[in-house]
Amino acid sequence: MEEAVDSNVFANPQQPQCSVLHPQGSATPASVLTCGSARFTVFSDTCVRLEFDTEKLFEDRPSLVFLYRTHPVPSSLHSQLHTVDGHSQEVVLEVSTKRLRLQYTPKQSDTTFTQHNLKIELMSDAGETQATWSYGEETETSNLGGATRTLDWQKIHDNIQLDPGLLSRSGYTVIDDADSYVLDSSNWCAQRRGMDSKGQGTKIDKYFFWYGHDYTQCFRDYTRLAGKVPLMPRYAFGYWWSRWWRYDHKELKQLVKDFARHKIPLKALSIDMDWHIVKNDFSPGWTGYTWDKKLFPDPPRLLKWLREYHGLACTLNLHPSGGVYPHEDAYEAFARFMGLPEGTQEHIPIKMTDSKFMEAYFKLLHHPLEEMGIDFWWNDWQQGRSCEAPSLDVLLWLNHNHWFDLGRQRDAGRKRPFLITRWAGLSSHRYQMGFSGDTIVAWTTLKYLPYFTAT
Repeated sequence: MEEAVDSNVFANPQQPQCSVLHPQGSATPASVLTCGSARFTVFSDTCVRLEFDTEKLFEDRPSLVFLYRTHPVPSSLHSQLHTVDGHSQEVVLEVSTKRLRLQYTPKQSDTTFTQHNLKIELMSDAGETQATWSYGEETETSNLGGATRTLDWQKIHDNIQLDPGLLSRSGYTVIDDADSYVLDSSNWCAQRRGMDSKGQGTKIDKYFFWYGHDYTQCFRDYTRLAGKVPLMPRYAFGYWWSRWWRYDHKELKQLVKDFARHKIPLKALSIDMDWHIVKNDFSPGWTGYTWDKKLFPDPPRLLKWLREYHGLACTLNLHPSGGVYPHEDAYEAFARFMGLPEGTQEHIPIKMTDSKFMEAYFKLLHHPLEEMGIDFWWNDWQQGRSCEAPSLDVLLWLNHNHWFDLGRQRDAGRKRPFLITRWAGLSSHRYQMGFSGDTIVAWTTLKYLPYFTAT
């Protein structure tokens, strides 16, 4: 008879509420300085937000990248607005901290920031000028690189195009947030004012980070605004097993017993896509939410055995892009919730900006599996960036919603939210674990991955 293991591996120590559920879009008023169509918000001695809007309708809602703008006013912040040579029509705004000195000299004819009207002097801790940045000077050539969506089946010796990262050899980084969607008062995505038909921002909204060679300063400023990297559950620091293989319940149990027999302390088990029905008359098989009972005749019993006798946290692979098909156990309830005609057999496409669809997506498809014993989700989205909302990154929004939903358990004192997903651009650090995709097994891949992880 196997003995149950200590369940403390799933314990949830006391900690503050999941902060991603409580965004703060408005900055502290004393840190905000407005001059005509321009607005500057100073978040620290080394970070300032630059906005320009001829209508002066500045954005105070949190964006999907920068959720937290409410911070103490830097103690070294000083500002001065004065006229040029006594001419009241020409003004100069000077904003300074102990590390930055911003000068804005607009002309009446200016309709945007330019290299002539906006400059930032970059200073050392000792107050010595180290460089001067003029608006429009970007850092692409000296940027140290970020990540990329996926390395699926890429030959690593090919030229892999990485997204721009946070760090640059120039010592400063400019992040353009004008195209990011924002969150409304209900925490739902919304277009910014002034977005065009393609979802592109027509206003200027940039964040300037100055750090010199103190790269950790950039991380500090960035995570204060975009959110910290949440602490992972204890089990996530242990050994994992994940393999794309059509396991059945007997083979999976034998695998776990073999780990125990060899005294390898397995802590997390990833069950890839064949956990659900793949072969059916309605879908290509990638998307699914119904256990394949031929392989797993009693999923609750299996998950209970994995947890109670082997202390394993379990995740299921998700490919949600297909929506909901008629062969799913939850289809009838889902269709009824969405108001479809009784007896319908229509495919229900995924609509991630439809709050009603997303409510059913979690309550009817995911929550029952979590109650069954699934601890976290492996969001294996690989179907591009676009959705029904122009320019909204579908994976970033999906990750945000999964995290928000898992947070209901954290705030109820049950467990810490945890998600494994692909890279979805800036702010993906809030979803603690990323994976690089289905890489080709080769020495060149192994050689490249430490660099890829570091960026």
